Amino acid sequence: MNFTQIYSRTYESLKITARLTGKFFLLLLIYSAFISGLYAQNSQTLYFIDRLPQSSLINPAFQHHHNYHIGLPGISSINVNAKTNFVSFSDIFFRHPQSDSLLTFLHPDADIGEFKSKLLNMNSLSQDLGLNILSFGFRAGKSFFSFNISERSSFKADLPRDLFLLGLEGNEQFMGVEAVLSDLGADLIYFREYAAGYSRRVNERISLGGRAKLLFGKAGLFLADTDMSLFTDPESYNTRVRSRFNMNLSMPVTLVKNDDGDIEEVISNFGTEGYDPLDFIFNSRNTGFALDIGATYRIIDQATVYASITDLGFINWKEDVYNFSVDGDFEYDGINLSPLFNDDDFDPVDNLLDSIKGIFSLNDTRKSFSSGLPARVYLGGSYDLTPELSLGLLSRSEIYNGRLDQAFTLSANSNIGRWLSASLSWSMMNNSYNNLGVGLVLRGGGFQLYAISDNLNTVFYPHRTRSANLWVGLNLVFGHTRPKETVADQPFAVIPEPPVPEDPPEEQKPEPEPDPEPEVIEEPEEPEPDPEPEVIEEPEEPEPDPEPEFVEEPEEPEPLPEIVPDPVEPSTGYYIVVASFQTMKRASQHVGELGEKGYEADVLYSGPYRYRVYTHFFDNRSQALQMLEEMRSLGFPDAWLLRQ
Repeated sequence: MNFTQIYSRTYESLKITARLTGKFFLLLLIYSAFISGLYAQNSQTLYFIDRLPQSSLINPAFQHHHNYHIGLPGISSINVNAKTNFVSFSDIFFRHPQSDSLLTFLHPDADIGEFKSKLLNMNSLSQDLGLNILSFGFRAGKSFFSFNISERSSFKADLPRDLFLLGLEGNEQFMGVEAVLSDLGADLIYFREYAAGYSRRVNERISLGGRAKLLFGKAGLFLADTDMSLFTDPESYNTRVRSRFNMNLSMPVTLVKNDDGDIEEVISNFGTEGYDPLDFIFNSRNTGFALDIGATYRIIDQATVYASITDLGFINWKEDVYNFSVDGDFEYDGINLSPLFNDDDFDPVDNLLDSIKGIFSLNDTRKSFSSGLPARVYLGGSYDLTPELSLGLLSRSEIYNGRLDQAFTLSANSNIGRWLSASLSWSMMNNSYNNLGVGLVLRGGGFQLYAISDNLNTVFYPHRTRSANLWVGLNLVFGHTRPKETVADQPFAVIPEPPVPEDPPEEQKPEPEPDPEPEVIEEPEEPEPDPEPEVIEEPEEPEPDPEPEFVEEPEEPEPLPEIVPDPVEPSTGYYIVVASFQTMKRASQHVGELGEKGYEADVLYSGPYRYRVYTHFFDNRSQALQMLEEMRSLGFPDAWLLRQ
């Protein structure tokens, strides 16, 4: 063996080793990204669909409009999410230019330059999956309680551009240039979540909520603290390699080692005789905790702002744990050939590879470790254009491996009656600006069927998309707390349920015009009446009270002309009013709040910007006064009597 052969063999061995190492990492991460489970409570379109119980998974302050909901096992919530920020499906798999066969970007006939042009300095891959096992929730006054059990998993990886180049073409292209792999990172995690949520409407404008989660880790792989590089001198061909990384693993596997203590094989315990898969399914030794918090604030009647943080937590891994680490520096500056002439069994290449193996030996231990969850921060707002249509703007931020993953979504959201909700969204995410999303919710007979996606391009152009997102399911929902749609913003009087004497013809009402709004003078808030004048009044006294507004005998000389146009007709009635608002919307909201407390209420239009919320109606004044006193004793001290 001459010197040229030795050098050529050494150089080729190093080049092949570098290429195989790069391809190993590259294919491992891509493979994991495409086959691993996912974890997706990550839909921007879902955020503004307030009729879905699942919206509270993104902001726990949200309360949907039903009193109860039940999520059936396996079908109430299935959500998947896969994304990359640099390539689409067609950049990885595509047709052969001359035949009908399917190629990958690693095939010799593929244009590798086209793939390289898509690479970023840092390339990200991620996939998530969430499967609801069981969930339910119920309303109690202004509060809402929810519970759920879910299976969740996620995969995330950050791949430096130089890793791809090293794996695709070896180190020849790095002559005189350092290949930097220091920010390489990957996380693969699968866990079960038991969660209990609580939200409360503090007042008419503010709602707060939180969710506590007990986590049980099933499997995890975490590659971090990487500091790797490769440099080849263009003149001397000396090569310097630096490799430092730590990897923690918790999986039901067994490591098989040789006599030298090197790992030769990794065997799954599922194929081992005597291993019970139920030990994996019900493993509760890797425990963790997480928290979701959220808030909503209605600035004005039409505008609301939102904020929430999800998955603030960690998991402690103690079962089936392995820790791997490498810490070595190697510089190749040639081979000492002198032993070659004295020892026929001397192989300089094998000795070189043995040296490299010794320097970069994989150290393994079995110590427990902790890992965090990928927390997300949501900030948004909505504006009601009409009672049925609103616009929403949402920002989603996620920090992983020291880098920010940012997305923005603009949506139009509509509720069409009680049976249909629809949302149309447009998002900027994953270095892509053409993500059109849609959400549909159908309700009928207690069933609520929904389908939501942030990217319809997955359906129409699957080979071009960089992200795939889908959230589907079926809920059982009961009770509806939204005020009746018939109470619109147009001015009209709500006719009370108790029998009312027939009114005079409408044409007679405009005739008397001394006062357009006589009932205004009967409010106790006005400075003229006493705080509680109606208690003083006796039902049939002619004029015991000097206050004219409560002297409501039909034959008195001070009648309210437009309410009682004909004093002879018995058309008078008495309303117990507990609140007054300037807008119909606010009045309707108050009716809903009273309904939650067990009071039947309705809205009476009394003129422009005067919407009265009343709880009772009487045609007998004595009965009305008795009920007024009772309502004040029940927590309505400002209740007053309105004669209509």
